Amino acid sequence: MSSMSYEINQLLPYTYYDVWINAINAAGDGNRSETPIETDSEVPQKPFDVIASVASSSEITVTWKQPKPRPGVTTYYVKVFEVIQNAKPVFLKIANVTGFGTQTLHFTGLEAYLNYTCSVVAATDKGSSEQSDMSVAVTTKQDTQSLVSPKGYTIQTVVGAAVGCVIFGGLVVGLLFYTIRRKNFNSKQSRAKQTPEELQIGGQYEEIGMDNASFYQELRSKDNSNTYEQIDTMHTVDKQYENITFK
Repeated sequence: MSSMSYEINQLLPYTYYDVWINAINAAGDGNRSETPIETDSEVPQKPFDVIASVASSSEITVTWKQPKPRPGVTTYYVKVFEVIQNAKPVFLKIANVTGFGTQTLHFTGLEAYLNYTCSVVAATDKGSSEQSDMSVAVTTKQDTQSLVSPKGYTIQTVVGAAVGCVIFGGLVVGLLFYTIRRKNFNSKQSRAKQTPEELQIGGQYEEIGMDNASFYQELRSKDNSNTYEQIDTMHTVDKQYENITFK
């Protein structure tokens, strides 16, 4: 008896089929031979329509779609990247979930108010698919307890530092202004005290000079020219003092 074979095409991967065969002739149908069989798995196709959505200040949810048919026992590897302006996205973490129909994954432990994007790779025992296109970047929410800036500084810290700088600058300017005003005030007081004294001293000098001139003139009239020959008085520029020159 010669062997016979027949190839059946276009079956689904990783699927159970019941295969049966029987012989038929003019006398009727023969006994049917039945065998269950499962087709082999295959490499998955590329996931698509990857979407990241924000759940909180530290959580995002990633969803995607996988082309049918089911290629086998499918595991999805989901990567999260941080998006930095004008730079290539930086890989942060990866997580996986198994099950062809399980096409969502929740990420926790992210930082508040940062930009994130995601990609998905599907894999079976036959290999891995191409990496999906990156999702549109999303920004986690601000932390309601301590609003955090992209650099990791809290808004309270930044505002507090700014207010402190303003107050310190105001104190410095105020102290400098007070010092200048105090110095000018002391200078005016000093000049106010010195002017009457100088006038008084100048008057005294003038009075002494006039008395001495009268005295010396009297001596000269008594033929005391040998003592002083001549007395001249010369006024100073400010006209407050007199200098007596003896010749």
